[in-house]
Amino acid sequence: MPQLIRQMIAERVLRSEKLLALVSDFSTVTGLPVRLATPLGQEIKVAGTMPEPSVCAWMRSGTPRVRQSCTDCLQSAMANSQSGSSTLQCPAGLKEVIVPLKVRSEVVGYLILGQVTEKAPDIQHINRWRHSLERAGVKADTTELRGLLQEVPIYSPERMQGVIHMAEWLAQTLSQVLGDKVLDPGDKLPTTIAKTCAYIRSHYSSDLRLPDLAKRANLSKEHFCSQFHRSTGLRLTEYINRVRIEQALKKLAHSEDSITDIALAVGFQSIPHFNRSFKAMVGKSPRDFRKEVAD
Repeated sequence: MPQLIRQMIAERVLRSEKLLALVSDFSTVTGLPVRLATPLGQEIKVAGTMPEPSVCAWMRSGTPRVRQSCTDCLQSAMANSQSGSSTLQCPAGLKEVIVPLKVRSEVVGYLILGQVTEKAPDIQHINRWRHSLERAGVKADTTELRGLLQEVPIYSPERMQGVIHMAEWLAQTLSQVLGDKVLDPGDKLPTTIAKTCAYIRSHYSSDLRLPDLAKRANLSKEHFCSQFHRSTGLRLTEYINRVRIEQALKKLAHSEDSITDIALAVGFQSIPHFNRSFKAMVGKSPRDFRKEVAD
């Protein structure tokens, strides 16, 4: 089964009611904010979990540089979590644990716990955060920062280690469920949709239009869209964009073609659309991705 299709099925399972309920219960028992993320870092909201600290909402409402620092921190932690759980310290000095969900050796999602702090924030913690914000161009009041940090859950290293062990057990359980769904030969896409996906993957650089694809599938546009979304969990345009971004990633990493040429070569007709789609999927711009790969 092609990797992209496996990822789509994995995302569909990650969003299933049973798994979301299990994660919600885990959050209630531990008292921690818990969320799921896809392999590309797209977060899956889980109803009933503990709310994230106001610190996080405050950071995400900040300047683009501040928001990007949060994104870069999470992306880096995910990259370091391929072989096992890892702990990151965010720009605000809070700790978060990333636990990979695997099917065999392939990461199909992440369980994210936190943020927490090991002790009540002192003036040194607050000043380090304030200086970090100032370097990002944000003037912050010490009293305001202290108020934001006071509501963050305090977990001792020993207590946090216990939670990590529980999270790793939960990840193993979820991975078994994912494995049953993703690797089970009986869980295939309908023939019509599988053929459409194969066609898109071999013609991604072409002008792929809904009426033409529906006609190839011998379905009405409405029935085709409904069946495609129900089978893959994605809208047709989302799937096409994913295939094209997947090809763009390879070209950015292994060729010296310009970003504009790559965008056009994989089927995007608009460079701004390519940049927006790329950042939404990968978490960074094409330029930043290429620079990171080169480094």
